[in-house]
Amino acid sequence: MFNFITLFLPAEVSSKKAAPVLQRNGRLLRPHDSPSLQKAVGPDWRLWLTSDTCEPVDGLASAQAIAGCSSVSDGSRWRKRGYSEEQIAQMLVQEREFVQRQQEQRFLSAQEDGREWLRIADGLAALGVDRIGLLLLGYYSTIALSVPHPVPPQRHWRRSVLQAADLVAFEQGTLNWLDLS
Repeated sequence: MFNFITLFLPAEVSSKKAAPVLQRNGRLLRPHDSPSLQKAVGPDWRLWLTSDTCEPVDGLASAQAIAGCSSVSDGSRWRKRGYSEEQIAQMLVQEREFVQRQQEQRFLSAQEDGREWLRIADGLAALGVDRIGLLLLGYYSTIALSVPHPVPPQRHWRRSVLQAADLVAFEQGTLNWLDLS
């Protein structure tokens, strides 16, 4: 699956002013032509993709994906190969430790992505932007970016109380409005 973040900026915000804020944080502004999303938010908003490629899975709205990768085998495959129960127990401990380290690394990466988006929000606020929207959508192909979208559920946040972990916990497919003032 390919994840893309759509940034919703007020129509009066110049892309020439906003682009450097995103570029300082490793992002870009590329127009996102989605008539169905545009219709959902109205003419006062412009839609922008913030990357030329899909987003990493360890970022915005990734909390569920990180928690979901905690599978540890039950040892049956090692039993079939003739390992002793003592060896299997040892391998299961190592596998659990590996999965836990992997989850911790993914969570730290996701937290950094959340902080990056908070810096972007703060930079846009410094330009006088009062509100932005963030929508992470997953597609099974990049061609699907142009297909009609249903009206996404919406959630509102105040930047003054928003933490990086909140951005990591965003739900994919939910349009998150951030009030920056």
